[in-house]
Amino acid sequence: MAIAAGLVLAVDLAIIGLLLWPGRVPVEYRQALRITELALTAGTAILLAVLLVDLFALFKARRDAAVRRQMLFDALPNALALWGVDDRLEHTNADFVRVYAPLADLVVPGVRFEELLRGAVDRGLVPEATGREEDWIAVRARAHRESGEPMLRQMADGRWRRIVEQRLADGRLLSHSIDVTDLVAARAEIERAGRRLEDAVEALPAGFELYDADDRLIVANSQLKAMYPRVADLLGRPLTWEELVRENFRRGGLAPLDGSFEEWLQMRREQRLSGGPPRVQALPDDRWVRTYERRTREGGVVGVRIDVSEVMLRDRELQRVNAELDAANTELRRLAGTDPLTGIANRRSFDERLALAWQAGGPLALLAIDVDHFKRYNDRHGHPAGDAVLRRVAAVLVASVRGPDDLVARIGGEEFAVLLPGADRSSALAAAERCLALLAEADIAHDDSPVASRVTVSIGVADRGALPGEAGPEQLVALGDARLYAAKAQGRHRVVQAAVSLPA
Repeated sequence: MAIAAGLVLAVDLAIIGLLLWPGRVPVEYRQALRITELALTAGTAILLAVLLVDLFALFKARRDAAVRRQMLFDALPNALALWGVDDRLEHTNADFVRVYAPLADLVVPGVRFEELLRGAVDRGLVPEATGREEDWIAVRARAHRESGEPMLRQMADGRWRRIVEQRLADGRLLSHSIDVTDLVAARAEIERAGRRLEDAVEALPAGFELYDADDRLIVANSQLKAMYPRVADLLGRPLTWEELVRENFRRGGLAPLDGSFEEWLQMRREQRLSGGPPRVQALPDDRWVRTYERRTREGGVVGVRIDVSEVMLRDRELQRVNAELDAANTELRRLAGTDPLTGIANRRSFDERLALAWQAGGPLALLAIDVDHFKRYNDRHGHPAGDAVLRRVAAVLVASVRGPDDLVARIGGEEFAVLLPGADRSSALAAAERCLALLAEADIAHDDSPVASRVTVSIGVADRGALPGEAGPEQLVALGDARLYAAKAQGRHRVVQAAVSLPA
């Protein structure tokens, strides 16, 4: 449109020039040129009017676009500022004006960045610059010119903003910042929570370790380092669990293993993967650690290690004491069932073994034994000599038995009994005959015996087969006593097995 208007105007001016130059245009054409000139003038006017309308519409559109652009900039939560190549302010948005409200009189197009810095310092809006104002201004101005890394700054109102200054292709600089106060507060709270967690971990009376999903150590407290002094210098580094274990083994930090180290290491790998119950591990220098390990939701491992050395030492001491108590109890039981003079079983032990043998069923025999004229021996030689005789008789009786379950017991002053589980009548008689033979070989002198010149015994033999079916162990003892009395009545120094029944 502007080109057309220019061409029409040029033609119109040319015609006017011809009309004003006398003699150049013949008279007969002058009238036609005037009419043409008038038409061109009118057309030029119309074209210029249309052009003006278009120009006004274009201006309005640009103005509206600028307004819309400003509205858009003002709606952004970022503070925007455009600085020219000469570092003068060209454009800002509403958030920038609000953030720098204390400098409202300075935040105008054309102001230099350094002037704003100096105004902020002079008005006490930058506490960190106090006492080093010029240095601070120089450092901040240089950072602005170099447009480096994003900056985190606290503004005059106490809020925090993240500022990014970016150089554009045409040399101008765009500065934009956003309020990150909530993020800073959240990060500070996270850091406080982290410190609290760290304090809690350090306060634990146990070793604490945390491994990531790659099984690399990311947390280890002081207690853990104290438990494993040989690798304490490595517990602050992101080494894998296996690297730490191998180095601890190499430095002698493990107690002697039952098998090879590689077998033990494989077992521990499987334990870490499966979790499971806590495990007690021996360390050098008589120390023990109980380890609790659990997988985390991120795939790592958290471990808690408790020093149980004192407990283990107490447990070891308790085991020793218990073993001594068991031995003492065993000895007490033995003593409770042992005749203190002869060292063989006493009446209590005999009764217990008899009851068990009877309950077990099967063949069972009994020898009831009495030392002949023992009172006369005591009267002649004294009780100490008599005690010695009883011990020798007990030794002879013990030597005469054969079965592993046979029992020789002293059940009275000079009375003995031999219990023969599994023995029938003939086996019992053979055992009684052995007793007499071995005692004769012992040849224990008895100067006041009317039977013989040596100590002799009388023996009554009873077996289960000689009793009625409803009889009990008491009847077996009674039958043995009856046959012992029969042996005495028949002149002593003999064995009686039959001809005497159970007393009615």
